[in-house]
Amino acid sequence: MKEAEVITIGNEISVPETIEHIYFIAEQRDKIEVLRKVAGILKPQRAMIFINQADEIELATDKLNYHKMPTENIHGANVKLDRKRTMEDFKTGKLQFLIASDIAARGLHIDGISCIFNVTMPQSAMEYLHRVGRTGRNGNAGLAVSIVTLKEYSIIKAYEKALNIKVAGKRMYEGKILDMKDKL
Repeated sequence: MKEAEVITIGNEISVPETIEHIYFIAEQRDKIEVLRKVAGILKPQRAMIFINQADEIELATDKLNYHKMPTENIHGANVKLDRKRTMEDFKTGKLQFLIASDIAARGLHIDGISCIFNVTMPQSAMEYLHRVGRTGRNGNAGLAVSIVTLKEYSIIKAYEKALNIKVAGKRMYEGKILDMKDKL
């Protein structure tokens, strides 16, 4: 080659600016209840919820359905036929919420997800990016909600730094979502 050129591709990570990131602090035992309340306030048209243990996925599905929030789940233990039916119901709008483990959610491309919830925090900034990338697609606004314990708060800070994002602390009061700093 006479005029060879070296082209390098950087590993720069970018999170779409159309995604808003917020978090709520909760005790581990209260995370599903906080999820239910936040989802009830936000009323997303279609949302994904990430939880990584099959038994917790099943419990959350039961609790949300009990409160009339149409929910199904996919995880590694699902039968392929059930997974296909669940995905079809979610894509067509029969289900408002889809609870998934990271493994089951790999490779899913679903339009119209307005919100994702992290009930189990992802293991890395790249996994966080992968999850939140399910919303805010094609220039649409999206919302990433993380429900963390005080021990998990440091993970939020680490992801803010690694991904160059701001994750705003929120709380609920009388059916409204407020900034943590807001006075009652």
